[in-house]
Amino acid sequence: MFGWLTGTSTVECSPGVDSTIQAGAKGMMSDPIEDMTPEKFNEKFWKWVKDQPAFTSYETGRDVSGTKEDGMVVAFHIEVSGIAALLVSFKASMYNKYYQKDGCYYIEQYAADKELKKLGHKTILKPTTDPFRLEIFDMETGTRRAGPFLKGMLENELKSIEITFDKVEADQPSPSTPGEFSLVAYGVSEEYTSTEALWNKYKSAMLEKGAKEEADGSVKMENSGFLADTTYSLSSYSKDKDEIVGIECGKDATCKDPQMTIHTKLLKDPVRIERWVFPKARIERWVFPKAKVVSDEDGCKGMSQYITAMVNMAD
Repeated sequence: MFGWLTGTSTVECSPGVDSTIQAGAKGMMSDPIEDMTPEKFNEKFWKWVKDQPAFTSYETGRDVSGTKEDGMVVAFHIEVSGIAALLVSFKASMYNKYYQKDGCYYIEQYAADKELKKLGHKTILKPTTDPFRLEIFDMETGTRRAGPFLKGMLENELKSIEITFDKVEADQPSPSTPGEFSLVAYGVSEEYTSTEALWNKYKSAMLEKGAKEEADGSVKMENSGFLADTTYSLSSYSKDKDEIVGIECGKDATCKDPQMTIHTKLLKDPVRIERWVFPKARIERWVFPKAKVVSDEDGCKGMSQYITAMVNMAD
């Protein structure tokens, strides 16, 4: 749109297309891309891999390894600074893998997993011709997350409700679920003797900040932003699972379509707080979650940005 003003092309895409990449699933399809061939796209894709726009405004650098024949890995180095650092502390590297297979281009996101074992998000691009388009299959894998960005969130959350602790570590072997990984806060005050006691502390703090208690005992918080849309969250204590379950609802006041589910519990001997997160499918570049194929309007907006950046790479 308005590409003639800037010398660039904007590539839109359509959602809900029957996928030929994953039989029986839905995908997305780009609009026809003018003056593009499979050969030209190949060159632009691999140039984009190395020179793509900043992963985030807090990117401090990147390292690229591998070859286009065998696949490339890009490590994006990120450190939150400035005013944002007062809200969340974050310094880590995020890893993406790129390769070709069976005529398709693969983009795999592993968050902070340097070993590339925990795939969080996968995007497959399949070029078609007459006219040239890109079929897109985009999927969250359902990987449980407990990485460095979530570590900063937990640290600031505990401080805000005045729960003392020594440190929070990311990607720790889960004390409650063998084989999984969690955030663990160590050195937690021994005044908290159970997850339910921890919930009472959380609940009291939220009510003091204006949250409302629902009929079932859960607590809904409305977060009104001066420069952003109002968002909602819903928290409760599950006695059966002995967990505090927090649901981030985005702009959905009914909380029927969660954006993220946060699980928290208190452990004893010694007293620690364990947390793990399952966010919902969306274009979110450092957290990932419940398994879902992305083929809606929001997914198209995100993929449009990706593909537009690719096709506008200089020859």
